[in-house]
Amino acid sequence: MKKTIKIDFRKKQKTIKNVSGINIGAPTETGRFDLSPYFDDLNINYVRLHDAAVYYNNTVDIHNIFPDFDRDPDSPVNYDFKNTDLYLKAIKERGFDIVYRLGASVEMPRPTHIKPPTDIEKWARVCLNIVRHYNDGWANGFHYGIKYWEIWNEPDLNPKNTDDLMNFWSGSAQQYFELYNITAALLKNHDPLLKIGGPGLALDMEFAGNFLKNCREKRVPLDFFSWHSYQSEPYQLFHRTGEIERFLKKNGFSHVESHVNEWNYFPGEWLPMISDIGYAKKIMARMGSMEGAAFVAMALIYLQNTTVDVSNFYSGARDGDPEIWWQGFGMFDDTGKPKKNYHVFKAFSAMLDTPGLIGLSRPDRQNFAWMAGLSPDQSRVNILLSHFRQDSVCYTLSLRNLPRDVELTFEVYLLDDTHDLATIRSGVYDPKKTILEIELNGYSVCLVKCGMRDRIL
Repeated sequence: MKKTIKIDFRKKQKTIKNVSGINIGAPTETGRFDLSPYFDDLNINYVRLHDAAVYYNNTVDIHNIFPDFDRDPDSPVNYDFKNTDLYLKAIKERGFDIVYRLGASVEMPRPTHIKPPTDIEKWARVCLNIVRHYNDGWANGFHYGIKYWEIWNEPDLNPKNTDDLMNFWSGSAQQYFELYNITAALLKNHDPLLKIGGPGLALDMEFAGNFLKNCREKRVPLDFFSWHSYQSEPYQLFHRTGEIERFLKKNGFSHVESHVNEWNYFPGEWLPMISDIGYAKKIMARMGSMEGAAFVAMALIYLQNTTVDVSNFYSGARDGDPEIWWQGFGMFDDTGKPKKNYHVFKAFSAMLDTPGLIGLSRPDRQNFAWMAGLSPDQSRVNILLSHFRQDSVCYTLSLRNLPRDVELTFEVYLLDDTHDLATIRSGVYDPKKTILEIELNGYSVCLVKCGMRDRIL
């Protein structure tokens, strides 16, 4: 099979959208694994802090920072910021911004911090003082300017529709709305420039509709709507972004930002993942393989065609206990070695170095996608190609309207089962042929880097 990719150097440019945010990731993990140098090669923009407490002890979650809920929320001595300070400092030192999720991380074997607070106004006050600590210097704090504050995670998952092990909220929808309303109003009143959002929706659109109705009728601040998507086909993720966009518009919230702040390849079913660790290990292996990496590359390309404002892959962490199903979703294996999906983010980082979008495939179900970017000085072009297929396809790159009197050099990098973005070809592009052929066989990702130089006469 052959496919032709046409790239026109005179095409009006858009800007490549940075959708390479992650959950967790970046700093040293509890003193054992220093993964931070790997992130120097990535253009991560936002790190969402959900589930950080699983990997970085006593961090982020409300009950970790304010461990005794009976105490005075306005006294700094009742807070334990130590480990969270170290964690956030490591993130900020790498130049990443933060999406701070206010609530609790996943807990095993049974969740213990999913009940509605006994005093919601007090809980909101604790959240406010966390904001003050990291943005206003309160309690020997910082001035990080964290913009995004998300209230809770997946409150639509509760005992009525899923297994207990998947719970993040044991209360009613109305109790979550009350928690959101009080906390959002208090934070926004403190600093109108903060962006407040939620609910980190898992799947229940009826819950989402009632949440938006609540925000509209109670006139509650909602700056971003956060939602999650784990799919087995790249087009499904793209389709879901459209559903969310239409849903927000229908409910009068087309002005709010759309955050898909958890997503990954997921070729399985959730309940067997929980009950059968053998099944879970097979699915996690596929997620971390080239199959999953090709999905991730296509997703990053497809998101360029959407109105999504912030995207956070789940996750940028190291795999943990192999007997716990959800600890195999990361960018690194349990030894700290990068998985195939890490190299996809490295390739996408190269695309952000050539941010002028001069070519982009339209999403479809053929399971291949590509994008091309031009550097600001118009001296470099990078092309990213994802092949989420098991067959062999010969891709022909047809480069049109090249500048005159320049010579175009190229390097082809391959990510597949045996290559980790290794150079497989290089040379000088022949403008008389105006084509460059690349054959991809099975799940794979290809990055082509082109450089322009004056032609030697």
